[in-house]
Formats: sequence, structure tokens, C-alpha cells
Amino acid sequence: MRNKENGMELLKEDGCIGEKAFHGEKECFFQPFYNVEKKRIWGAEALFRLKDENGNYYNMDQLAAKAEEEGWIAEIDRWVFREACRRIPELRAYGLKRININLSPEVCEVPETVPNIMQILRKYEVSRSEVCMEITEMCKVRNAENFSCMVEQLSSQGIRLALDDFGKGESNLLRLSQIPFQTLKLDKELVWGTEGSRMAEDLVEEIIRIAHRHNIQVTAEGIETLDQARTLASWGCDYLQGYLIAPPLSYGKLLTFLEENGKRNFLEE
Repeated sequence: MRNKENGMELLKEDGCIGEKAFHGEKECFFQPFYNVEKKRIWGAEALFRLKDENGNYYNMDQLAAKAEEEGWIAEIDRWVFREACRRIPELRAYGLKRININLSPEVCEVPETVPNIMQILRKYEVSRSEVCMEITEMCKVRNAENFSCMVEQLSSQGIRLALDDFGKGESNLLRLSQIPFQTLKLDKELVWGTEGSRMAEDLVEEIIRIAHRHNIQVTAEGIETLDQARTLASWGCDYLQGYLIAPPLSYGKLLTFLEENGKRNFLEE
């Protein structure tokens, strides 16, 4: 509770976090995801974390809102992308095949985004197949032409695209049909809603079938119990992500997790 309260209090101070975000207080965490078919950890999502002066982590929902309000969310995305790519060569040795990295609408609208991404991949000798760009909140896109051009360039360069938080806000079937996504990430609220609701179960099963019909893989977010994992796997989900697998981890803890659980079958007791 203290962590959340401190973070929310400091977020009210104008400019406080924006300045700290680029002066040594930031970290890149990684949340692993599990490949159902291969029965092993397949990759991880790179996530931004920021500490206050007491060493506590800021509440990320509040932090993201502040970053968008003050216009430095794009800088966070760029920093996370560089940091994730810097780690990929070592993570490759631990068996990870892919790192997912978020792209905000602000970054998606900048023409220099694709050249910058390709430059960083070359710098750290990262294959295009080793990264997947997660795109969400497309309702906030202000320049649709620049956005469409950017995603088409990424796709033509062989970089995977994922529609994040599907089932929440503007991430709907129409969006899925408009952009060449290779992965669909079911929002945790949609996943949790299947418990005790036959209609929600039918809806999620049908979404998975439609995605597979168009060669789109599906990740279920928010997996917290073995029953959830087995149910989503039985419906055809390709990947599982959530606290049953692992919470977001610091880089050191991620390496330990991969050593101990990289080849673990999470669908067994």
C-alpha cells in the first residue's frame, strides 16, 4: 500500500517524474509468456518501471497517465526498446525466442520510428523475428496516415505486430481486420470474464477460432490459476501470460527464473 500511496502523491508534483525518468531511476522489467504447443517459456514482454527516492516503485497506471499527459510516453517507449534489444543476445542464450515491446500512439505516428527501430536492431545484432511490437489504444492515434504507413513498414520489414488488450476499449475486431497483426492478446478482463459465463466462454472461443483462421496467434493475458491456463489452452490459445507463469521480473530475477523454469510445463500440477 505504501508503494501505491507514495507513487500517487509524487505524481501530483508537476515535472517530478518526467525529470526522474531519465536520470537513473528507471528499470526494464520482463514478464515471461508460455508457449502452449512447445511446453516452455517462449518469450517475455518488456515493461517500464520507475522508483521513487525511497526505492519504491511507482504505480504504473498513474505513471502512464502522467507520461501521456506531459508528453514523455514516447521517450519511455524508445528507452525500453533500446534496453530490451541490449538484453536480447544474452536472453537468446537462455532459450528466449521473442521479446514483446509496447509502442504508444505517439511513437507510432512519428515517421522516424521505423528507421530508428531498424538501427537499434542492427546495433545490438538482433534479428527482426526476435521482437514483436505491441500496439494498443489506437483510438488515441491523431495522424491515421502516418500510423498506417508506420505499421505497414514494420510488417514489410518482417517485424511482428501484436494487438494488445483485445476486448478492451477500441481494440476490437474491426481494428484487427485493418492492420496486419500476427498476434492477438486477449485482455485480462476478457479472460477473467469467462469464469461462470457461458456467453463469455463462447465469445472467447470464437475469437480464437477467427484469429487462427487468418493465421493470427493468440495470447491470453491475466492467467492466474491452473484452471484458467488449461481452459484457454484447450480453446486453442497459443501463449499464456500472467502471474501463474510469472509476474514482471527485474532482469536478474528473469535470468534466475529462466534457469529454473524455462522448460517447465505450466499446464501440469
